[in-house]
Amino acid sequence: MENEKSITSVLIVDDSPIIWLFLEQLFLSEGCDVVTAETGEEAVEYFKKRVFDVAFIDIRLTGMNGLETYKEMLKINPKTKAIMMTAYATDEIIDEAVKLGVVGCLRKPFGIDEALQSFNKLKK
Repeated sequence: MENEKSITSVLIVDDSPIIWLFLEQLFLSEGCDVVTAETGEEAVEYFKKRVFDVAFIDIRLTGMNGLETYKEMLKINPKTKAIMMTAYATDEIIDEAVKLGVVGCLRKPFGIDEALQSFNKLKK
């Protein structure tokens, strides 16, 4: 589609290998360059070194949480597009993330269709 933006690089931030391996394989199959991070601190370090088109960030992380991670990413690149992921977050946390510019939130557990729908939202 002519209005769709090409997404070539994706950063996945989640402390669960099951989630980041699933998303990594999904986005590799979409032709993306994918980097994974298990902590917010690790994600911010990657973000300082290169530009990512989008980020998928778990809200509940060890150390710096997903919202704090996203805020740090915005300081580095204010145009950062992100989808938050959660199994536990309250609506207040999700609302705060959306106010900061997060495109949406995937509630765990989610499937391929939901992940691709979120991915496609980021292309617009």
